[in-house]
Amino acid sequence: MKKILITGLFLLSMLQLSAQELAGAFKEGNDSISFAGNKVIFNLSDFSGLSNIKTGEGEFEQTGRYLLVHTNTYSGEKSSFEPSDATLKDSTVIKVVSNNHYVLPGILVELLNKSHKTIAGKVSDENGIVYVEKDPKIVHIKISALGYDEIEFPYNPQQDYLVSVVKKDIIENQTVAFKIDKPDEETLSILLLSDEFEAKNNLEKALEKLDKRAVKNNQLPKQLKKVYIPIYYR
Repeated sequence: MKKILITGLFLLSMLQLSAQELAGAFKEGNDSISFAGNKVIFNLSDFSGLSNIKTGEGEFEQTGRYLLVHTNTYSGEKSSFEPSDATLKDSTVIKVVSNNHYVLPGILVELLNKSHKTIAGKVSDENGIVYVEKDPKIVHIKISALGYDEIEFPYNPQQDYLVSVVKKDIIENQTVAFKIDKPDEETLSILLLSDEFEAKNNLEKALEKLDKRAVKNNQLPKQLKKVYIPIYYR
C-alpha cells in the first residue's frame, strides 16, 4: 500500500512538473508546436497517416496528461479570394489556385443560397476553373477540399473570382484535445484525440473515452524534440 502511495505521489509530481514545463518550441520534420505563456500554436500532420496538416492557435490548459487548446482566429496565411470584373455575360468564372499559384483541379465549388444551403456543386477542371451559370438564388460561394483551408465568400454575378487556397486544415473557434507526455526534458509526445472537443459533463471521463478510442484504433503519438533558438553575442 505504501509503495502504491509513493508511486502515485511520484506520478502526480511528474504531471505537475510537465504542466510547468510546457514552454518553448518542439519540432520534428514538418510537425511543430510552440508554447509561450498560456498561448500555443501547432502545425501537425494528420495522425491518421494522411498528408493533411492541422493548424491552429489559441490558449491552452493542461488537465493531467491531456492538453486542451481553445483555438481562436488563425493569424497565419489562410485561403483568400480576389474578385475582378466579369468576363462572360451568362456565367461567372471561378479559378482555383494554390498559395504558390499552381492551378488546382478537383476542388469542390458549392453554390449556396441565402440560408447557406447548397444549390449545386461543381468541381474545378484541369485548369482549376469552374463556370457558374448566373442565378439570382446564388448568394454565397464555398470552396473546399480534403486537407485545404475551406473558404466561403459572398457572390456577385458581376464579378469573376481568383481563389487561392492554402493546403492546411485550419482549426478556428474549436477546442482541440491532445494526449501528451514528456518522457524526458527534450521530448514531447503528443497525440490528437479530437479537433472538435466538447465535454458536456465530466471532462476527465470524456477525455479518457477519446483516449481509449485512440488506443483501439492503434493511433500513435508524435515524438517532437525541443528546439533551441541560438542567441548571438557581440
